[in-house]
Amino acid sequence: IKAMSGGERVSISLSLRLALARLMRSNVGFIIMDEPTVHLDDYRRKELLEVVRKANEIVPQIILVTHDEELKDVGDEIIKVEMEGDSSKVKVETSD
Repeated sequence: IKAMSGGERVSISLSLRLALARLMRSNVGFIIMDEPTVHLDDYRRKELLEVVRKANEIVPQIILVTHDEELKDVGDEIIKVEMEGDSSKVKVETSD
């Protein structure tokens, strides 16, 4: 695994999590992914988007924490935290 790129490691990690979730289907209500697109090239990023779209068959809720605007396309609800002055503001967007 040391010879793999960062993107390959991210892909394997996600695959293992989804495989475990499939095995424990009735016990897994959600998965949290923190910056899942880090170290991914454009091709793997697009693959990840497809995996996330299809993963709802395995896990009912997926929470993505990211700075990557591209992932907004796969979300049903987007919770955005932005700095305004000295404080953080939370904004909720829903997809159409």
